[in-house]
Amino acid sequence: MPILDQGYQHWNGQLRGHAWRWLTISRQGARAQLKNRWVWVTIIGACLPAFILSGFLVLWGLFEQKSSLLTPLLFLFQGLPEELRAGPRGYRTTFWTLAFNQFLDIQLFFAMALVLLVGPDLISQDLRFNAMSLYFARPVRRLDYFAGKLGVIAAYLGAIMVVPVLLAFGIGFAFSLDPLVFRDTWRVLVASLAYGAVVVLSAGT
Repeated sequence: MPILDQGYQHWNGQLRGHAWRWLTISRQGARAQLKNRWVWVTIIGACLPAFILSGFLVLWGLFEQKSSLLTPLLFLFQGLPEELRAGPRGYRTTFWTLAFNQFLDIQLFFAMALVLLVGPDLISQDLRFNAMSLYFARPVRRLDYFAGKLGVIAAYLGAIMVVPVLLAFGIGFAFSLDPLVFRDTWRVLVASLAYGAVVVLSAGT
């Protein structure tokens, strides 16, 4: 059996900068967690409040326009005060704030569930199988390692805390058919994104 030369072999793949070393750890870690059935169950469960939030903003946009599409659903608005039914746009900021606040309160439960499912295995498995020596035998700094593990948490929490906020805001803006909706509600968007970022960072650290 011939002995092959194990000398230097030129790398023909795509080269990446050193600044993105943590991304490889995050990507592989996120893929590994998808093998957990309960992670999928939690993510799917977290989608339900996002659909409800988007549906509410769609209904509110149609309600502001007094659209005929709401005729079959008029019974939902019978208990509202007369001044609210007469001028719903004046209450836009209040109702958007309440909707996003309720959504984030619910998502916090799913976020903590994901942290409990994903977090414990991120470093414990590396310690169990002595994978630390493999990581640091490569040009990976400790900062890259911990940033990569934080990226796994950030990916999952961002998927249920940040992405739904952006999508729901865009849907609500589209169905309002009023360019002033951004002026009235941009603070709600910024506050919701900031809240999501705080949850991601606090859970990851």
